[in-house]
Amino acid sequence: MTGRKGRVVQTEDGQILYESRSEADVPLETLNLTEKQRFMDGEKDVAIISEAASSGISLQSDRRARNQRRRVHITLELPWSADRAIQQFGRTHRSNQVNAPEYVFLISDLAGERRFASTVAKRLESLGALTHGDRRATESRDLSQFNIDNKYGRTALEAVMKAIMKYETPLVPPPGDYAGDFFQDVASALVGVGLIVNSEAAPGMLALDKDYNNMSKFLNRILGMPVDLQNRLFKYFTDTLAAVMEQAR
Repeated sequence: MTGRKGRVVQTEDGQILYESRSEADVPLETLNLTEKQRFMDGEKDVAIISEAASSGISLQSDRRARNQRRRVHITLELPWSADRAIQQFGRTHRSNQVNAPEYVFLISDLAGERRFASTVAKRLESLGALTHGDRRATESRDLSQFNIDNKYGRTALEAVMKAIMKYETPLVPPPGDYAGDFFQDVASALVGVGLIVNSEAAPGMLALDKDYNNMSKFLNRILGMPVDLQNRLFKYFTDTLAAVMEQAR
């Protein structure tokens, strides 16, 4: 179910052809609804939807549908907006359902991608708490590890940034297996992505950007850093976060 009119397919003899999605007895305008009904009737076991079809289509295990099996909703790419993500999850989690869906999120090890997971996790936990009065209500326990945009996360980020600038003593030591000056290399990379800037008060000196403890901005900007350094910085941040949470106990 997409907004596309056709697709590129490979035939048995290796030819590449453009194939229209239209069918003889189904107009292109109603093809998505027809495919949806085939899934709900159990004629098809898998429904693939794009963002174009992520609103207005119900795919839950409806009591009125023939196919009442539990849905397994696999998200290949998290949307940049938490609102869009919630809208997509709502395709399989709606009223009058026999059972709730299972959500599967595919997230790479790239540190910067945690930004999207963090945003969605925070929103899911918020909705769960609002709906059921219980942070675990949406069964987002596994995803909750990605919700770092909280008071502990912001405290840890502030500590990391100040340690890099040598404003404060680091809460945890830098990676022992890093070949080079970790803080200096990270500082140079952060200059490149605009999280460390030229000081307005002291020309010629470097200072932290005014939004240096903004979690979303931090996770977005480090996407511009070399992958190895990006991942090491995020690992250092999570180690600092663990230390902050340990201190808070």
